[in-house]
Amino acid sequence: MKSPGRHSARAQKTKKIFALKRDSLILRIGLCLLLSAGLSVSCRDIEIEPEVPQQQEPEKPEEPKEPETPETPEEPETPQTPEAPVADLLDIEFFSDGSAKDISASAMAVKHVEGAAHINYLNNTYSRYVAHFNHTLGAGISAGFYSISYAGKTDFRSALADGHTVEALFKMDEASDGSKEIKPFSSMEKGGTGFLITKAAKGTDITFLPNISTNGSSNWIWTQSGVTPEAGKYYHVVGVWNKEEKKTYIYIDGQLKGSADANGEFVFPSSGAEWFCIGGDASTSASAQAGFKGDVAIARVYDAPLSAEDVNTLWQAVKVEGICE
Repeated sequence: MKSPGRHSARAQKTKKIFALKRDSLILRIGLCLLLSAGLSVSCRDIEIEPEVPQQQEPEKPEEPKEPETPETPEEPETPQTPEAPVADLLDIEFFSDGSAKDISASAMAVKHVEGAAHINYLNNTYSRYVAHFNHTLGAGISAGFYSISYAGKTDFRSALADGHTVEALFKMDEASDGSKEIKPFSSMEKGGTGFLITKAAKGTDITFLPNISTNGSSNWIWTQSGVTPEAGKYYHVVGVWNKEEKKTYIYIDGQLKGSADANGEFVFPSSGAEWFCIGGDASTSASAQAGFKGDVAIARVYDAPLSAEDVNTLWQAVKVEGICE
């Protein structure tokens, strides 16, 4: 006969084993039901496979930005130099052989009356040939000058008659004694226009002298500068007759030095004297008068009455320190 204690211990052990197997089965079924939908789980051995974490691609480092190129500052605009007016009636160029040519649009014929009292030479200061005259100041001259006739030149005459500008650059070899008029570039005989150095009674100064009249009779407009030329010094001289303004002006070295009222019409020189003379003044004969002694570097005539700005531009083109100042 078996002992009851031993039988009871075995039964208890069997129950525990059964309970463990039951619980294990329930657990396995439950886990299968709950996890089989989304997790990789083996219902056979209830081993849950660990979820493999998805590997994220490493973020690419940002490429370094190229440094911004600084904007190049705009260069300041260079002030433009005004264009110099162009002499359209007369613009005389001198040559080494003593001849001269009008290089303006008018292309006027230039007659060289040869003589021992005139030569052309290369002036290093202005890098051009200039005309040099050696006449007795204010005397009549029969040779050694230039003549440019406008007799019968309708267009030229009309241009003078509606207002004009005369320009010259000259130097006297000796000062005037005031006894006679001296004319470096002019066309004056009972009418006309041009420059002169007056007699002492009118100040011995550089003067622009067009003939403007309201009745057709000769009427000189004395446009005086108040500047008495010194020997050996160049002067840039511009005379303007503005018909519309009824005024005349004279500029010396770019500065306005004088003006005068000038109402009326232009009076032309006497018949036979309708020509410009360089080195003196025109006359009704083949000779010239009011002889000049010194250099003439520029002799120009413009159709338009130039403004003060125009005149200053011309002055800047010839200005030389110590020569014209």
